[in-house]
Amino acid sequence: MTGRKCCIVNMLSGVEEEEFGLSQYCRCGALMHLMLRPIIYAGKVEIDHVPVYSCKQCNASQLLPEVKQELTTMIDQLGDKPDRQYLKFSEMNEIAYLIYQASSQRNKSVQLQQIIYDRMDDLLDLMNLAKSIGDEAWKEELSRRLMQITSPEMQKQIKSELDCEKF
Repeated sequence: MTGRKCCIVNMLSGVEEEEFGLSQYCRCGALMHLMLRPIIYAGKVEIDHVPVYSCKQCNASQLLPEVKQELTTMIDQLGDKPDRQYLKFSEMNEIAYLIYQASSQRNKSVQLQQIIYDRMDDLLDLMNLAKSIGDEAWKEELSRRLMQITSPEMQKQIKSELDCEKF
């Protein structure tokens, strides 16, 4: 990834980004593109790789709605007077992680669906490891992350499988 932000316009191997909901229209009428950008909280905390729609026409920005709740919770946990720190949102949120991976140079020729499938497979493997060592907190975290990137139908299937296995 180059620079402080990365546009994922070309990540879908020539497919129009509008088909995948990766752009939207700004109130000025221009097309906004999804980018990974840093945000600064309280002048001390830099949170990098935050998915934000950005308008080149009027410089407006809008947080990707699917990550807003998790980012808000994260900022609330930092408190009013946080220590100076650098955080990568892509290490805390699966949607940001997938966008980051899809926009990386090494994944340029990999289809988005394959990146999603590989990540789901990795998370399921880690859940099996967490189960085998009896780490309940880790299993819950992995389950939460997996739910971020699966459809409601897939979430029901995964939950029923987890319940059946007494995961």
